[in-house]
Amino acid sequence: MLTQFHILTLSGKINGFDYYRGLERLTDNTGKKIPNRYPTLLRVVRQWRHLRMLRRGGRGNDGEREIAETKLGELAVECIACPRPRINLPPGWDTASPDKRKRISSWRTDPTLQDGWAYYVEMGPYFEWMCSCTGLAALDHANTKFHEGYEDTGKGAGSCARHEFLLKNALAALQVGERYANMDYIMASLIRHISFLLALILAYDIACQWSKKLLQRLKNLPPLVRLNLTYRTIAFVIPKLHILGHLIKCQLKFSLNFTHGVGQTDAEGIERVWSGLGGVSTSLKEMGPGAHHDTLEDHIGHWNWYKLVNLGELSPYSAFYIT
Repeated sequence: MLTQFHILTLSGKINGFDYYRGLERLTDNTGKKIPNRYPTLLRVVRQWRHLRMLRRGGRGNDGEREIAETKLGELAVECIACPRPRINLPPGWDTASPDKRKRISSWRTDPTLQDGWAYYVEMGPYFEWMCSCTGLAALDHANTKFHEGYEDTGKGAGSCARHEFLLKNALAALQVGERYANMDYIMASLIRHISFLLALILAYDIACQWSKKLLQRLKNLPPLVRLNLTYRTIAFVIPKLHILGHLIKCQLKFSLNFTHGVGQTDAEGIERVWSGLGGVSTSLKEMGPGAHHDTLEDHIGHWNWYKLVNLGELSPYSAFYIT
C-alpha cells in the first residue's frame, strides 16, 4: 500500500486525504465500518519516504557509519553528466589544453528527519542567518497584506541548467520575493559541492543587478557557507527568455549567446522543474515545517531520479541556474 501511495503522490501529486478516502471507498464505500487510520497513514508514509531516501543514498546497510552521520548532501540524486573531479573527470583534466575541454506547526514539534542531507540548506544556520540579517529581520513571518502569518512565501533553488537536476544543499525558503540575502546564501551553500577548479556560469533572472557587489555581500555570510570567489572563474548570464525583458546593454553583456562554453543552453530549466513540482504545493501548504521539508525533498529526489534513469529525455536545450 505504501509503494502504491508513493507512486500516486509522486506522479499524480495526489494528497494523503484523497488517497485514504479512496481506500475507504474500496472497502464498504462509506468508510464508517473501519477505524480512522488517516493520522497513522501520514506518519507511516513520512517514515517510508525517509527510509526510501536513505536506501537510495546507500545508507541502509552501511556498517561503518550510523544514519545520524550522513554527510551534507549525501542523499541527493546527482546529475551524472555534470563534471565532478574523481568521479567522471579523467586524471589531468585540470591541466588539459583549453581546446580539449568541452506556519501550521513549528520546527520544535515537527522537525525534519534529514536536515541538510539532501537538497535543502541546513535549517539551523540558515534561520540564524535570516534572523541576524538586517534585511530579513523585519520580514519575520512575512506579515504583509497578502502573506500574513506565512512561514515562507516561496522557494529559491539552484540547479544544473544543462540537465535540470536540483543540486545539493541548494534549496531554501524565501520571504516575500527573492531577497539578495536569501539568494546569496543559497548560492554559497550549493557551491561548496562544486570543485573550485571548475569554471562556473551563474545564470539568474536578474544577474545584471544581483552580481553587483556580490563579493562584498559574500564576505558577510556565516563561516559555514562563506567562500572566496577569487580562486574561481565565474561568468554571470541571464536566461534566454528572461533576458528579452532587459535593456539592450544587459542583453549584450549577459547573453548566453555571447558566452563561451554554454552551447545552446537556455538556462530556463529551473522553470520546468518548478512546473513539475507545482502540483505538490497544495499538500505542502497544509503540512508542518518538518513534513513540508521532507515531502518536498522526496519529490525533488523523484524528479532527479527520473532524470537519472531516463537520460534520453534530458533536454539538449536545458550552466548553472539560481532562481
